[in-house]
Amino acid sequence: MTAGQLLRWPVDVLVRPSDFVRVDPDQEPANRVDAIIDAVRLVAVYFANLLLYTAPLALAGYGVRNSTTAPPAVSTVLEPIVGNPDTVWQFGTALLANGIFLLLATVLTLVTFHIGTVLAGSSNGIVQSLRAVSYSTGIYLAVMFSIVVSVSTESGFKTAEGLLLWLQASFIQFFIDFVGADLVPPVEASRPELSAIATVEQALLTVLLLSGMYFLYVLYAGARTSHDATRIQALCATAFVLASPALYVLGAIYLTIGV
Repeated sequence: MTAGQLLRWPVDVLVRPSDFVRVDPDQEPANRVDAIIDAVRLVAVYFANLLLYTAPLALAGYGVRNSTTAPPAVSTVLEPIVGNPDTVWQFGTALLANGIFLLLATVLTLVTFHIGTVLAGSSNGIVQSLRAVSYSTGIYLAVMFSIVVSVSTESGFKTAEGLLLWLQASFIQFFIDFVGADLVPPVEASRPELSAIATVEQALLTVLLLSGMYFLYVLYAGARTSHDATRIQALCATAFVLASPALYVLGAIYLTIGV
């Protein structure tokens, strides 16, 4: 990323998200080695964004277990350097705990998005899918996860938390009813009274919704620019990602009832 691109980054996030996945023709990988180098660069950018997501959460105390102590082998190495290896170990495990779900969501998104481009007949290779997914999940999905963590852990956001839990339970219940299974959703919640929702909660939920729209749009733009997909093909690839939670819930239901 050049200095100019770095300066434009905050603007691109909000105004020109499609620029993240646009590649100039003269910058496209010319051979397999260039493709591997490009993939390594994309992975590095993704993990940099992942660190930007996990580090503030860990510094704020999310995922930190004060009772955890560093293993003896780690303490031996870290103690001469940092003095208190337990603190470093707790911070490192918090980074891992905060980032693991986003990492798993990224892998799921990459798999479903690439399968979607293949099924749509527009795939130009896994590296092009990685380009779209690394930016869409590393930025916009990370924002969504951060908001969900805040809403779920802060005592002042009970109405917003109740609304998200109710939406999750309703989503699962819809497919339970669709299948006709005699099951109870793992999450049970009633619809909260929305008149009690605070302005801050409304703002957080608005950012959550907008981040979800940006997330899907970057995938769509990635299919259009990186995979040279038509509008219909790009919509199909994006829809496949959007359908993955439904497929997951249906799969879990059928596994539970033994079908």
